[in-house]
Amino acid sequence: MTPNGRVHVVMTSLLDSGAFPAAGFGALYHGRWRVEEALRRLKHRLGLEHTSGLSWHAANQDFGAKAVFDNLNALAAYVATEAHLDPDSDWKINRTLMINKIKRQIGRWLLAAGATTRRLKPLIQEIAANLQKFVAGRSKPRTPQRKPHRSHAYKPI
Repeated sequence: MTPNGRVHVVMTSLLDSGAFPAAGFGALYHGRWRVEEALRRLKHRLGLEHTSGLSWHAANQDFGAKAVFDNLNALAAYVATEAHLDPDSDWKINRTLMINKIKRQIGRWLLAAGATTRRLKPLIQEIAANLQKFVAGRSKPRTPQRKPHRSHAYKPI
C-alpha cells in the first residue's frame, strides 16, 4: 500500500519477493511514464503512424524526422517558458498550437543559411503569448472516432 492509501496490483512471473519487491515495480512504472507520454505525443500529435512511404527505410526516416521535430518543439517550449513565464504560474505553453507554428517555419529554418536568433525571437514570443490554464486533475476524454483509413502500421487482412 502506498502512503496515500492506494493499492498497487502488480502481475509478474518473478515470484521471489525478496529479489523483486512490488514497490520496485511501481518505481519502474513511474520512471517510464515520461517515455510513454513522449511516445503518445509522437504517435498522436505528430502522426507517427502516417509515413511518407511503405518501406522500412521510409518509416525509419519519418520516425527520425518526427523525433527531431519533437525535440525542437520541446526546446522551443522550454525557451519560451523560461523567457516569458513565471515559474509559479498555473499557465503552460499550448503545445498543440506550438506544433502548428513550428511546422510552418521549420522548412525556412533548415533551408536558410543563417537561422539566427533574430528569426527565432518573434516565434518564441508568439508561442509564449498563447497560453492555456493548467488545472490539476481535470480530464476531458474525447469521444472515440473511426479512422478514415487503416494506418500503414497494420498488415492487410
